[in-house]
Amino acid sequence: MQIPTFTTSQRPLIPPSLSGIITYTRFKPFFQTKHFPIPFHSLTQTSVVKAITINHEAVIADDNNNISNDDNDEPRFIDIGYVSGVHGFQGDVRVKPKTDFPELRFSTPGRRWLRQRVMSDESVTEVELEEGREHYGKNCWILKFRGIESVEEAKMLIGATLLVTEEDKPELEDGEFYSHDLNGMRVFMKENGKLLGTVINVFNNGANDLLQISLDSSFDVLDKNGKPRPEEIDASGQLVLLPFVEAIVPDVDMNRREMHITPPKGLLEEWKEKKKFQRRLIAAKKKLYEMGQQHVSHGYQCGEKEQWSLLSHQIVGVWFLEEEKLPVVSRSIEEENKYKILMKSPWEILQSPIGSGGFISLFTKHSIADNLTNMGVEYVEVCCPCETNVGGNSQLLGLVNSREARLGIQISPKTVDPDENFDMILSLDFIKKLTKQSYKLQFDATPKTNSFVENVDKDWVTVTSSTPNSYELSCSIYSSLNACPLDKVCIVEVRE
Repeated sequence: MQIPTFTTSQRPLIPPSLSGIITYTRFKPFFQTKHFPIPFHSLTQTSVVKAITINHEAVIADDNNNISNDDNDEPRFIDIGYVSGVHGFQGDVRVKPKTDFPELRFSTPGRRWLRQRVMSDESVTEVELEEGREHYGKNCWILKFRGIESVEEAKMLIGATLLVTEEDKPELEDGEFYSHDLNGMRVFMKENGKLLGTVINVFNNGANDLLQISLDSSFDVLDKNGKPRPEEIDASGQLVLLPFVEAIVPDVDMNRREMHITPPKGLLEEWKEKKKFQRRLIAAKKKLYEMGQQHVSHGYQCGEKEQWSLLSHQIVGVWFLEEEKLPVVSRSIEEENKYKILMKSPWEILQSPIGSGGFISLFTKHSIADNLTNMGVEYVEVCCPCETNVGGNSQLLGLVNSREARLGIQISPKTVDPDENFDMILSLDFIKKLTKQSYKLQFDATPKTNSFVENVDKDWVTVTSSTPNSYELSCSIYSSLNACPLDKVCIVEVRE
């Protein structure tokens, strides 16, 4: 009885030059399709107890985001709230607080300042606070300024920023900090003194304050196996969030403008995994654009965060199987049996396609062989698409399976170049064996004519020739026969 087969829906997205790789699995009673899980390490939420107090009052900067110098006689101001509306008919105003000291700022009479912008002009005016009270349930305060006696006068203040001078800051207790004082502080690992990065912002998520840190390029973020990141990956510019609690940030030195942290185990590894996912997503998007598949990213223009996350996972999970290449070499004139790698330019090695045998190396990428095994795939068909070979050769598959063979080949007497018109079915177990025994594959050196560049007396010159001056290395898919016992090979000859 012929065994029914089907082509899996999890087919890799590959360029046309490498199409023709088809995977098979046999139906079994009550068989359920297995879906390949895409690994993604998300940043987990950390439960913490608020142990360090941050007071959120911001120093007012100028239009260029610069803060006044200490040598300047002009006072520096702190933003404590803004006028959101009027209250009643006696000139009272409503103020939305932006301070951790509302009673001190809004109920204590004394001098305050209002910063207002009209068109392109900005002014800071001194006012006298007469009294203030909290407006319960509205998250605002009702204030009375001297000289403001009517609704019309009060309306003129709507949108103004309420200020106090920096000298009016209350003294903080141990373990309390102003958020703006933390910006720009350097962050070090306490256990080894390595520089992690610089604090660029402070957020409050309700449960605790979070430090936003820009990682320094010299910091080695470890992966989940405890290994340092590759040297070619630059950590500079990467942003991480760190809970600002005493257990994680035990030392804050305001004089030296630095803090030392003891992050919980696994937190830095999670940062690494998150950034690794982002880099893979960017690289996958770029590849899709190069292949004319821009429409795949159009989903980011609509939908919600959950839909975007799903799309990102799927894009990262795409397999890009590119044609393998090997360097082009020339025989060394100085030494016999020595070969020299040729350069296409001073910055690029001259390469040529490895040939049909290069498909074997593809299975070592993205753990494709293991993933196919987890999906229940038993056989893989590799063919060169043409009029006679369109893939899905169920007859060849049935023969290979019935003979318990590892390799099946369909040939035709009319085939002029076997490497240009082949159809083979390999068991997945045999492919795994090939990936570990690549030394059994045969590589041929074909004389070819190539132009290349070389350095002569410190100048790069182009070398051309009308006769073969180099060797291009190639490997045929048929060299896989070297690793397969003859009694495990099936050959089908198609005749008219």
